[in-house]
Amino acid sequence: MVRSESSRGSELAEKLGVRPGLRVWLGGQDVATRRIVEQAVKGTIRPPTGSIDLAVICPVSLDEALYFAKKLQPRLVPSASCRVVTRKESPAGGLLADVMNNEGPHIGFRIGLVGAAGEILLFAIAEAPSSDENHSPP
Repeated sequence: MVRSESSRGSELAEKLGVRPGLRVWLGGQDVATRRIVEQAVKGTIRPPTGSIDLAVICPVSLDEALYFAKKLQPRLVPSASCRVVTRKESPAGGLLADVMNNEGPHIGFRIGLVGAAGEILLFAIAEAPSSDENHSPP
């Protein structure tokens, strides 16, 4: 049975911690995944500028995910989170999993798998601390 975008969006909204009034930025070039995330973030505030509580990136590549993660850092409030949402079969999903396991510290970001909603993978991404200490994923 094929699940509707609406039901996938509801499950994803729960995993993202979406609630009414949350300030959310959504972007990225993976249009199919963005349509699902659009369902998940209904009822949120979508400010074009200023502070945000949640950034959701739907990339087609690892480079795109890292570009937006870096660009959005100044807009994130201290309690905010930055999430990368991708489909399991997408090249970006596989690359993020590889980076999470092997290369995270070398690229200046911590990446951790937060969960899955059907065919959707949800990663947390944050700038890595500048020290050489070992840190757990976000």
